[in-house]
Amino acid sequence: MKLGNLFRRQSKEEENERYRNVSIEEALKMSHGKRMDQGENLTLEEQTKETSGLLEELRRRFADSKEEYGAVTSYLTDIQKLDMLPLDQRAKIEDASRQIMNLNKERGKYQQKEQQEFPKSYLAQYEDILPKEIQKLKEQEQYQNLVKEDLRQLEGERGSIQYEKELAERKREFIQRFSVGCCISVFLIFILLLYLSDKTKIDLNVPFFLTSFMTLFFVGYIVIGLRNTAYTIKYSDLKMNKLIQLNNKIKIKYVNITGLLDYEYEKYRVNSARELEKIWETYVRAKDEAERYRHNTQLLEFYHQELIDELKVADLQDPEIWIYQTDAILNEKEMVEVRHRLNVRRQKLRETMDTLNSQIEQYNNQLSQIQKRHSESNTEVTVTQE
Repeated sequence: MKLGNLFRRQSKEEENERYRNVSIEEALKMSHGKRMDQGENLTLEEQTKETSGLLEELRRRFADSKEEYGAVTSYLTDIQKLDMLPLDQRAKIEDASRQIMNLNKERGKYQQKEQQEFPKSYLAQYEDILPKEIQKLKEQEQYQNLVKEDLRQLEGERGSIQYEKELAERKREFIQRFSVGCCISVFLIFILLLYLSDKTKIDLNVPFFLTSFMTLFFVGYIVIGLRNTAYTIKYSDLKMNKLIQLNNKIKIKYVNITGLLDYEYEKYRVNSARELEKIWETYVRAKDEAERYRHNTQLLEFYHQELIDELKVADLQDPEIWIYQTDAILNEKEMVEVRHRLNVRRQKLRETMDTLNSQIEQYNNQLSQIQKRHSESNTEVTVTQE
């Protein structure tokens, strides 16, 4: 007998409680309440039919209660057999029970988790190559970062070259304006010296010499300055051209690696290698848990059978129900509680059976009386006809 049957029979016990202390007249009234309320009397044939039906129902309930009583008694007998087992045999049963309890706890933890399905289950098709792909994706992202850093450095160097060229161009403009100013100043100084020499008849050779010397100095400054600025501007243009060529090459690399990464991201439905790695780690954990759950199921079935086999050796009538009562096998307090509940149930079943038996006897007497009245009525009808 299965544990589920015991629970179903327990509900039948509760149902039987409704039939306790119910008289025959009340039962007939419940069966034909409307007709009784309306003051209609049942014929003898209807009384016989209704009484027989109720009697059959009580007998069925008595049989069910008797069967349930036997099951509970058998359960109590099994508990006594467990208590009287030798220590070595008891140890095997307890070991199997302990394994079942531990496996059920582990199973419960897995079942309580919010997400039982594999995250991103489409990754299963890439399961064999994904670890290498993650590493490859990381390297590609690292290369992309290096290329991006090179572009930033080139952009900074380009700004530096552009600034250097602008300084040289501004210096060239300054020297050009300075040279014009110097020419005008020297010309005016010579005119002034010639005018003073002609008017005053003073020897002005020294001022002429100094003016000529300063003129040569300014001319040298202007020539060297213009030459240096021209060289700086030309060299900046050369560097800028090379920089642009190098920048274009690096941009091509950046576009290529970015396109490749975009394809990989779309393929695996992620935004980065780190995100893919986290999803993969979650996937692997979920897969391992599923494998442990499958292994747990196999072990649980094994220890279920082992416990049942050991209990069969111990000559228990219903060993299967004990796979659901392993805590009672391992804990004496739990076993006492189970025994107490069974005794209470058996007592209630005994009371129910006594009540049903009494009601069956009353219905049998009532049915006999109805049949007797029916027989007398038929006899009177026969005599009247004669």
